[in-house]
Amino acid sequence: MAQTAYLSLSCLPLPTFIEGRRLEIKPDGSKMNQIHLEYFVFAFVRKGELTMVQDGVEQTVRENDLYIMTPGHHQYVWWATEEKVELDWIYGYVAGDWHTQSNLTPAKNSMEKLMLHPPVPVQTLFLMQHRPLNNTTEIYPMVDQLVSKAYNCDSKQFFESQQLFLKLLASLQAQDNAKNELTQLSLSIQQYLKKNFNQKNYRCNAERPF
Repeated sequence: MAQTAYLSLSCLPLPTFIEGRRLEIKPDGSKMNQIHLEYFVFAFVRKGELTMVQDGVEQTVRENDLYIMTPGHHQYVWWATEEKVELDWIYGYVAGDWHTQSNLTPAKNSMEKLMLHPPVPVQTLFLMQHRPLNNTTEIYPMVDQLVSKAYNCDSKQFFESQQLFLKLLASLQAQDNAKNELTQLSLSIQQYLKKNFNQKNYRCNAERPF
């Protein structure tokens, strides 16, 4: 069984919605695969059961589960097991820092501070890579709307789609930054080091072994 994995995504700049689509996979023994994704793919299994393999690690994605495929070096293979699988895919792009770990760790700030302004605060979106959806009545209507969206030159529709995508991500987050004490401690330490590193007293104290 695969170890629980958490995705940490920097929200500066914000993640971007690309497109959504509906997919059916028949249990005919055929397999689908994807290597070196450019986008994050949010796979919502609406019906049936899917077998998913990531870099050789196999796991079962059941009905009303979410599995997030990440870009990079990963190789994914998936197929239907005993019945037809219906799922929705939401494609998203993350321009900032992101990583996958077994615990909640903040992403790096991808935005440089302005000369006359304080540092831009770090805001990390924490997502479980594989999880059951306990709030389907809230999640699925948003997924349905994003799947039905078709790109055109309507800028209003574009911004409405981005707003809806961010709302979906907020509903999927595994842990709010403000509620994660370890994350807040880590962020506080980072801010203190950035603020005091160039101070003479801090440098002198840091050079003393005791």
